[in-house]
Amino acid sequence: MYPIPLALLSIQGTDLVGNVSDSVCALEGEEAGGGGNLERLIATCDDSGGICDPLSSICCSCCDCREAQPTIVVPPPDRTCNHYGFDESESELFSDNRTEQIYALLPIASPDFLLSQNSSAQARAAEWLIDEDPFFLNFDPSNTSDLLLRYSLAVLYFATNGDDWAQCSAHENQDSSTCGMGRFAGKERFLSNVSACEWAGITCEGDYVSIELDRNGLRGEVPFQELGGLCLDSMSLRGNQGIVVNYESVYFLDNLRRLDLSENALTGTFGREGEPGDLLALPILELRLADNLFSGTLPDFIRQNVLDLSGNLLTGSIPSFFPYYEEEPRFGGLEEELEFGEFEEEFFFEEFERDIPTTPASLLLHN
Repeated sequence: MYPIPLALLSIQGTDLVGNVSDSVCALEGEEAGGGGNLERLIATCDDSGGICDPLSSICCSCCDCREAQPTIVVPPPDRTCNHYGFDESESELFSDNRTEQIYALLPIASPDFLLSQNSSAQARAAEWLIDEDPFFLNFDPSNTSDLLLRYSLAVLYFATNGDDWAQCSAHENQDSSTCGMGRFAGKERFLSNVSACEWAGITCEGDYVSIELDRNGLRGEVPFQELGGLCLDSMSLRGNQGIVVNYESVYFLDNLRRLDLSENALTGTFGREGEPGDLLALPILELRLADNLFSGTLPDFIRQNVLDLSGNLLTGSIPSFFPYYEEEPRFGGLEEELEFGEFEEEFFFEEFERDIPTTPASLLLHN
């Protein structure tokens, strides 16, 4: 087994029951009589001093029975990236026709059959990019990444009924390119005549893009294939209860560091093929799925650095050999923080190899 250098373990406000095993208590530091790095072990547990019933509560001889909320910090990326892995130095201008050149480029991002369906979000985004976009990027080997970014974010807009978004739709505040009231006030509307990096909810830092469109009325299937091809560092779609997640397409998101799909009334049972367990197979450093309607049991081991399953319908007990890996993991956390979630061993993918976490982590189980 491979120990995780856990610094904080917090198990609060959940439906979990059972005994916190001696192997977990042994993770405490030498001052507490253990041989690990664990500095705080916090739980919503029975500290009445009587006999604890593991069938109805958490029983723990080494826990601090009180509430606490640690701060999650994930360091910034230290990577270089090209959208869709496209090397602009190898891009060729094989046609003088702008439309032909762009249509030849887009299959890098989307399947041909979706681009050819007039009503699809992909076809609508392509038509907008070529015929309606006021920014009117000409194809040039030096701006291939800008075209792919602009197209992919337009697919997100059309796939999630962007015209009906709560804020910053393309049709909001027609007298100005900026959004009206609210948290995006003063930001540039989606599909407006500026760089896509300036659109509301979009942040570009170096090679990487972050999307934050929390509580903005998105409805429809999130286009993971197009978004996953971007150099996407972070995506937060929290509180958009109309979104649809195709769990079988989430493997496109393997470059993400942070994904937040909390408060979206998403359903599914961990452990079933094609359901939310596919999300947990990804090497995402911070994955937040809190306050949904997921069911199932806790995992026997951890894969993410931060995995938040708070406020779901999880049941079961704490695995006796948690928090150790059963075998050397094919992927896992790289940086600072750890929380707890479900994972099925059948979802191992060779291409997602990562190292065992080597820095102190935090594990949170809250409702």
